[in-house]
Amino acid sequence: MEHGKIIGLGKNYQAHAEEMQEILANVDKPVVFLKPASALVYEPDPIRLPAYSTNVHHELELVVEIGRPCKEVTAQYAWRHIRGYRIGLDLTARDVQQEAKRNGWPWTLGKSFDTAAPVSRLYRPEEVNGDIADTHMVLKVNGKVCQDASTADMTLAIPAIIEYLSAFFTLDPGDLIFTGTPAGVAQIHPGDELVAHIAALGEMTFRAVG
Repeated sequence: MEHGKIIGLGKNYQAHAEEMQEILANVDKPVVFLKPASALVYEPDPIRLPAYSTNVHHELELVVEIGRPCKEVTAQYAWRHIRGYRIGLDLTARDVQQEAKRNGWPWTLGKSFDTAAPVSRLYRPEEVNGDIADTHMVLKVNGKVCQDASTADMTLAIPAIIEYLSAFFTLDPGDLIFTGTPAGVAQIHPGDELVAHIAALGEMTFRAVG
């Protein structure tokens, strides 16, 4: 199916905020940014690193896909609007993003290159194996564990995220919410193999090319 908005959350894991030397001043107000639909890429297509960046980082994330229109929905009823979940990578041109931060600019150019949003197939709620709100997530690059955490480490949990976002704009069927990344982000290079695993869902594999 076609996807609409790709919504990203920044600083939703305390340990990642700390490794980026940033402070969570308002834990109930996450950093929100958008990626274009052209950033999406699916297995077995490769991640294509952009020529305008020399420092692209991997960020493992649980992705929530919206299934019903969602506006001003409370956390209590947020689950009713979820179509399912995907494993995702929020790839970031860190050098471009850092320049934007220094100048007070939006992060768009650092987040939006083609293939900057690799995702797995959709896992519908009935396919989830265990508790999606407390499941192990790990990213290996060339067989080495780089990110290792649990979705329970989120500062804002899934229902609170949906409540917060839907207070500002309508979430439509097919919209994807990238819920933030844990610590351990690092640069990827041409030829790297990235294997992303979320225990309640499954696994996906991508290879980076120049």
